[in-house]
Amino acid sequence: MSEQPRHEMQFKTNYSSGAELWYCPTCGRQFLLSYPPGYKKIILDAGDESAIHSGGKGGLSMGQLQIGDVEEPELP
Repeated sequence: MSEQPRHEMQFKTNYSSGAELWYCPTCGRQFLLSYPPGYKKIILDAGDESAIHSGGKGGLSMGQLQIGDVEEPELP
């Protein structure tokens, strides 16, 4: 299994709408991110689509999106 390159996204600015601009200094990827209740991610520049992008601010971090079935919690 080959290792995908990993890039660190950096927060650039926050707009009055609440949207944030994030960018990758390695490949130029840029996107706008809006948080709930109207979560939205708009890719402005795809950059290196084969790379795994992660980043964070204020103690929160984002990583690779994983899509799958919701697991039921185990109750005692």
